[in-house]
Amino acid sequence: MTIPDSGGGIIRMDVMEAIKKRRSIRNFKDLDVEQVKLEKMLEAGRLAPSASNRQEWRYVIVRDKQTRKKLAQAASGQTFVAQSPVVIVCCAETDEHVMSCVRNVILLTSQYQ
Repeated sequence: MTIPDSGGGIIRMDVMEAIKKRRSIRNFKDLDVEQVKLEKMLEAGRLAPSASNRQEWRYVIVRDKQTRKKLAQAASGQTFVAQSPVVIVCCAETDEHVMSCVRNVILLTSQYQ
């Protein structure tokens, strides 16, 4: 499978390999996420199909430590959320459709680990 990236390049990825390598990360390095990698993750989400091409998703990039702590509290006390150097909050303008963009972002992050 090939996915065009925002810089005009192509990301080559075997889908089954990405699915097998996908995992939940709960420990994070105290390093900032490179802007280029963040942009690629957002582009992967943007390229996801949506019902009637509505593209109702919106992303909020959270780097602020205090805001990440508030998100962790709002996420039923999942403290690892606050420990991440950046959080991508995926929002929908409607509650009528499932956001497939989240799956694309998760699959792409597997190549950055």
